[in-house]
Amino acid sequence: MAYGTSPFETTQQSEHGGSIAMAAMGGRFSFPDDGQYSESFRELVKAMVKVNPDERPDISQVRVLTVLMLVVLSLSPR
Repeated sequence: MAYGTSPFETTQQSEHGGSIAMAAMGGRFSFPDDGQYSESFRELVKAMVKVNPDERPDISQVRVLTVLMLVVLSLSPR
């Protein structure tokens, strides 16, 4: 959602009939190389899409991680 495209769908997948559902269930995804988002944000997304639900943060943890990420970004020199 943040990038406006599915992280589970690649051009190669589309051209070869790959399944977005299979990529998601297998934990295969990628980020665009546009540098639009911080590494902290990418790590948060990676944590939230782990295949094993027991390894994913719950909503309370996501909220805390998001606040921490925003604090760090606000303190970073621009």
